[in-house]
Amino acid sequence: MKRKLSLLPGMAVNNIRKNGSTYFPYIGVSIFALFTYFVFDLIQRNDVMMTVPKGAYAAALVMIGFVLLGLIMVPFLYYTNSFLIKRRKKELGLYSILGLEKKHIGVMMFWESLIIYGVVTVSAIILGLLFSRLVFLLLLNLAKMQVDVEFTISPVAIIDTLIFYAFITGLNLFVNLVQVGKANPVELMSDARRGEKEPRFVALWSIAGVLALGIGYRMAVLSRLDNMIFTNFFLAVFLVIIGTYFLFTSGSISFLRILKGRKKFYYRPENFITISGMLLES
Repeated sequence: MKRKLSLLPGMAVNNIRKNGSTYFPYIGVSIFALFTYFVFDLIQRNDVMMTVPKGAYAAALVMIGFVLLGLIMVPFLYYTNSFLIKRRKKELGLYSILGLEKKHIGVMMFWESLIIYGVVTVSAIILGLLFSRLVFLLLLNLAKMQVDVEFTISPVAIIDTLIFYAFITGLNLFVNLVQVGKANPVELMSDARRGEKEPRFVALWSIAGVLALGIGYRMAVLSRLDNMIFTNFFLAVFLVIIGTYFLFTSGSISFLRILKGRKKFYYRPENFITISGMLLES
């Protein structure tokens, strides 16, 4: 038992290395996302924000952007993780067939998550410390504000970043453990070949997307400089994000269905595999 547990950290490292084509893009995306989050946190916690012209407005806008960024990152990295675990299910099913118990697979996945957490957080924080001042000066320059200001590093921003990504990592690990724990080895190996499930009501998604985009852009154009400007801005950006997601999802499915309906195009081997892998009838 102890021997198996001692081998699991090494297996986790080897799994990440062998599945580099899957893991490295995920790690790269996570580093960029967390770097952006860290830089925004550094900027919005910096005292210099209140010294620039119209500092209260600038600080409020940065805070809104920071909150929106956090709200977007959680589902984005969760959805990215769903692709990663789907690619891994065949391998995890094979481990189970070869005799590795579910609890050992769970410990191995914990070590993988811990290694990725360390790599992502260290890389994002180092990049943030190196380039946060440059990003801040670029923002001031784009806003045509004075750039001769002192930019300080807040330790609280580092702690926030560590806690935030720990929450995302813990959420993804929990979901992965539930999926692997509930499935038998045969289901794990077959799940890796399944496409993404479509939403049932694509037309309703399209209508909702158009409405959300229309309302969001209308709010952005008609908003006035009053005490509701920041609330309106937040809602406008949120509606545009939701509307874009709905339209992109429904548009992608509709486009794939059109390609599937073109029999001469769809039944070519290279096209059939690609389209059928992306499109699964619900």
